[in-house]
Amino acid sequence: MIRYFNVTIDASWDEQGVGTLDEHFVFDDGEKQQRIWTLVKQEDGSYLASANDVSQPAKMHLAGNALFMDYVLTLQYKGKPLDVVVEDKMYLVNSTTIVNESVMRKFGFKVGSVSLVIQKQS
Repeated sequence: MIRYFNVTIDASWDEQGVGTLDEHFVFDDGEKQQRIWTLVKQEDGSYLASANDVSQPAKMHLAGNALFMDYVLTLQYKGKPLDVVVEDKMYLVNSTTIVNESVMRKFGFKVGSVSLVIQKQS
């Protein structure tokens, strides 16, 4: 299956240092989805990320201009929930651009991938 989408992400940080990413997806077939990530900084400098369709909080690791995160995402496939392991790699290209590569696996086999360019809007 090949699908295309656009996503609008509203990002914010509160006074306690908790981040929120409110993602609104619109797919080429008209389907709409929303995912809300909550990011909480840990004592070791990493972040724990949780979302409405992610089974357990994921630890985000930062290294230079890169961010790495593995998590289990629940997708709908043929009307039924399907859990896939997602390996996210994000690279800060400049102050307004991030390149994101995600690989999805089921039973250790690659079942999908997503490539994104994320650009900050004024």
